[in-house]
Amino acid sequence: MKKITLALFSAAMLAASALQAQKITLRFSPANGSRYDVATVTAMNIKQTVMGQPANADVNNTVAALYEIADAGADKNLTMTYGAVKTNMSFMGKDISIDSESPDTANAGNKMFRSIKGQKITATIASDGSVKKVEGFEAIKQQLNADNSPARQMTEEMFSDATIKSLLEQSLKMYPKEAVSAGSTWASTVQIEKPYKLTMQNNYTLKKTEGGKSFIDVTGKVGTNGATKMQQQGMEVEINLDGTVTGTLTMDNASGITDTSELTQLLKGTAKVQGMEVPMEITVKTTIDMKKL
Repeated sequence: MKKITLALFSAAMLAASALQAQKITLRFSPANGSRYDVATVTAMNIKQTVMGQPANADVNNTVAALYEIADAGADKNLTMTYGAVKTNMSFMGKDISIDSESPDTANAGNKMFRSIKGQKITATIASDGSVKKVEGFEAIKQQLNADNSPARQMTEEMFSDATIKSLLEQSLKMYPKEAVSAGSTWASTVQIEKPYKLTMQNNYTLKKTEGGKSFIDVTGKVGTNGATKMQQQGMEVEINLDGTVTGTLTMDNASGITDTSELTQLLKGTAKVQGMEVPMEITVKTTIDMKKL
């Protein structure tokens, strides 16, 4: 009987050890000197009703960048060099395209995007993916034209320090505090400042690990937590939105770099401008691909 009990105990200990061995620690820890090609594609669809009439819009952004990693003590410095930038907009029958690679040099928007290409922004990233500091926007701002055109305002919104911080934390601030294994869940909260304040509360589930990669499902909530305000073309707009986040991502276990990420935000609510309340629905699909060079 003692031998059987001992054998069962030993088997249980071995099983526990095997399970423990399958646990992994996920952190933002790419090697110093490593470089990544990053492509970010965002597709936004806005459905809204103004004075009983539909006033829908589609905005598609594509941004290419090079990420270079350097040591920053307990943190990492990430230097982002912008490559090609493109925006396509469709609103009430009008189509607008702004492209850094367009041969149309007379287009003011194209000129602004070309001035962004090659510019650098440096961010200090903690091991949990939080962004401690962002620098470089002032240098980019100096490259933009001095006028106050809508194209300039849009460009400043897209490439401001606050926007970059929000975008980086959406793709990086997601690491669990403890070691995890298949089936583990954890949560993170990200505050988005631009173009208006949003709070993302994401829940992550590690589905499996395979070939040095982690496959993770994402669900969560996103919203303004009541009404928030923003400036749009010189007017104050009050936004009130709530919705959900769903998606998947594949992460390299050793570096914590997300090879691919696909997230969809679905928001519903209202926008109030000059006393008029506009019902709206917003769908935002973001895909990020990172390839080590």
